[in-house]
Amino acid sequence: MPTFLIPNSGYITCIVRKKDIQLKPEEIVRQLYAARLINQYGYTKKRIKFELTMQNLALH
Repeated sequence: MPTFLIPNSGYITCIVRKKDIQLKPEEIVRQLYAARLINQYGYTKKRIKFELTMQNLALH
């Protein structure tokens, strides 16, 4: 398992969204899991979405 350092600023660039985000406890878990999906399981960044509402989901 790789080691991740949390920057002193409290912000990190999101691996999926490519924007700076504040590192709250839930965001740390989200970023670690996204990194695992990409690096270990081969998911593409386009397949990962955060904070979707039910309106964003297409039901077929």
